[in-house]
Amino acid sequence: MNKNIYLNTARLSATGLLALMIAACGSDNNSSPVTTSSSTTSTSSAAASSDMSSMASSSVAAPMTTAISLDFDDMSPGAIPDGFNLTGTGVEVVEGEGAYSGDLALKVSGAGASYLSLADFTGTHWGRMYYKNTAKPAAIANYSHTTLVSGIDGAAHFRFVDMVAAPDSAADAGKYQHLYNTEPNDLSLEGSYTNSYDGEWVCIEWSVDTTEQQFHLFRDGTEITLANRGTETNSTDLTNAKNYASDDELAMTPIPAVIPELRIGIQNYQGDEFTFLLDDIVVADARVGCEVANANSSSSEMSSEMSSSSMMSSSSMMSSSSAPSGPTQAEVDARVAAGKALYEGTAVYCVGCHGADGTQAGFDVITDTTRDYAGLADIIRTGVPAKGMKPCEPAGGCAEEITDYIWVEFLGYTLTADGGVKP
Repeated sequence: MNKNIYLNTARLSATGLLALMIAACGSDNNSSPVTTSSSTTSTSSAAASSDMSSMASSSVAAPMTTAISLDFDDMSPGAIPDGFNLTGTGVEVVEGEGAYSGDLALKVSGAGASYLSLADFTGTHWGRMYYKNTAKPAAIANYSHTTLVSGIDGAAHFRFVDMVAAPDSAADAGKYQHLYNTEPNDLSLEGSYTNSYDGEWVCIEWSVDTTEQQFHLFRDGTEITLANRGTETNSTDLTNAKNYASDDELAMTPIPAVIPELRIGIQNYQGDEFTFLLDDIVVADARVGCEVANANSSSSEMSSEMSSSSMMSSSSMMSSSSAPSGPTQAEVDARVAAGKALYEGTAVYCVGCHGADGTQAGFDVITDTTRDYAGLADIIRTGVPAKGMKPCEPAGGCAEEITDYIWVEFLGYTLTADGGVKP
């Protein structure tokens, strides 16, 4: 299978982006990264910003400009992709240790910092990579923070693909969270501790809009709800963010339009040694998407492997909008009734805090129209411990059933066969 199909590569000279590309569709013999001419078509930061905010666009997107596309398959083991600088000894292309697709992947390991880097990278972008944890410490004494992708601007760090493992003494032992973490001031937008080091491939996506100062993070196609000390938000321009050394309120550092250095690799801040395999890394000005099933078989193809004229947009990749439509009215009524019973029932008792219409004073307004179906269900499923909201019980379809009720009765939106869509 030829994975190197990302077309329309260009140096984004308007924003100082160094464009790298692993050849175009056709021959597998031309797939080492190359730097294209600066005279090729550039993309303005305003256009890229529009891509970031248009997550519910039509199902066919305009041709994208791809900045990085690395699948490592036509490289030699031990080599480093052309155009990248290497820091540390814990980064190498390997064969025979597993790959998401093909035969080779990038292995990153160590208890410190080892990474590939590029200079003068565009701040506004979409990123996608697959990662797989293959080794972790036998014991984790303290919360252990690991970064796989980050932007660096002097003392300012923007950790786009970031995770923290819970210590063995915590209730969440063996789990880790995704987060967006920045320096200075160690400010974070956090996800919940619901991820396991299970040796399975994970598709992680991120989007950055430097005009709006927005950051979004997705795991296997579904957006991760991020919060700063219990305040749910995906905004990176928080003026009242709180750090972990104290409850001081500090401003989160804005992401610059041009990031002086982009790093792909590994850094652990507590000296714990982890090992990951990385594969199929793409950075572009529009969303590429995921194939969440393991693609390491001859019959599998990546969802992003299509011509540039028919690239799937973000709306077709979002779980809430890709679900087939068409439940009957009777089915809708049954789902809403089941959700209402849970919302008002004593086992969950949402109504006790949020009220009969979801707007009770003193609690979060759950009729917030900015949320999508999957995001709302995820909040109900995992809870918000910082605000005293426990995960939905009983287990099973509890979260989806309550979301069905809120989606139809509170928001007036439409249900699909296994989710919901906005009008």
